Amino acid sequence: MSFAFQQAPALRAIGTLAAIAWGSWLVLGIVPMAIAMVAMAYAVEDASSVARTPSFTTCGSVGLRIWPKLLKLLVAFALAEGLLLGLGGGAAVAAMMWTHGVLGEARSQHLGLFIGVLFLVAAVVLHVVHDLSRAFLVFAGGRELGAIYAAVVEFRRAPLALCLSWAWRASVALAMVLAGSMLAQAIGSRGGFGLALIAVADQVIVLARASLRASWLAHVLRDAANAPPEAVG
Repeated sequence: MSFAFQQAPALRAIGTLAAIAWGSWLVLGIVPMAIAMVAMAYAVEDASSVARTPSFTTCGSVGLRIWPKLLKLLVAFALAEGLLLGLGGGAAVAAMMWTHGVLGEARSQHLGLFIGVLFLVAAVVLHVVHDLSRAFLVFAGGRELGAIYAAVVEFRRAPLALCLSWAWRASVALAMVLAGSMLAQAIGSRGGFGLALIAVADQVIVLARASLRASWLAHVLRDAANAPPEAVG
């Protein structure tokens, strides 16, 4: 603890740089994501006919046109999810403190965990609605609030299926990251072949996570394409 206080300025600087890098990656990453979603939207639209492959220029122009709207969605949902998780953490801690003397330590911790999980599930719902909103913007255009409304209507049709579809992909991606971290700790100090193996494993994990993400975006794009007219309207 004393070390943390002594190194507080350095830790704050590292944290600030990490936050800037992460935020820049989120903002700039919208552009390739938008282009990929436009390309996948063409494939979804042509699924029942002869597939046509749009040019990169076409996908790029459409993706850049909707980029500002996607950025607004990102900011709005990121703030909402952050606020929700913050409230969830505060509510969990408060519940444990208030019920510690009445329920005992173990039960109060269980109550706090339960409250935290509820807020976490709510954050997952927001995340799914966010991606659905992106899909409706790609397909139907319009304004951001209209895309959010359409996403909420579509989510209400199959909330559990959508959340589970996102959750299993997120779980697999997280498991691969943890496995890669364990592999790096196990053989990282051996050098030579071990470092080469870690490099290969890292690239495999990156490609797998990208594939899982693309699979999920294709899923919500299909949902947006098959949404009833009242949802889009």
